[in-house]
Amino acid sequence: MELALKNKWIEALRSGEYLQGKGALREAGRGGKADKYCCLGVLIDIADAERWIEHDVNPGENIQAKFTDSHGTGDNHAEGELEGDLKDICDLTKAQSSMLITLNDGIRYGCASNKEGAVQSSINPDFTEGKEPQDFNAIADYIEANL
Repeated sequence: MELALKNKWIEALRSGEYLQGKGALREAGRGGKADKYCCLGVLIDIADAERWIEHDVNPGENIQAKFTDSHGTGDNHAEGELEGDLKDICDLTKAQSSMLITLNDGIRYGCASNKEGAVQSSINPDFTEGKEPQDFNAIADYIEANL
């Protein structure tokens, strides 16, 4: 990734101008509120905001981003993570984008429902295992140190 883009991304994450969301690159705001972004959605927004497809989007719905397919012949739409064909903006690997999604959304390892319907972790019933979602400042620190 170009250093200038990386620095711009880190600055945007720390700026407080973007509301953090989970499970989608960008989600339309509800009740007049601003849209919510995954950390990767912030990257798309600062690198090429023209990629957002904002037709007939209702509050709470995911706003899709347009990507050129890997053969350069058309478009595909990604809701949750950067596609491999976004190399024209940055050169994040799938492993790097997956890690950033994990930092943004958090995960719980080995979770399963018990017979009462409560979710328990097979690794730790007290839910201390796994990764809690990180805020944009912590994600910016990770990007600064690791990408």
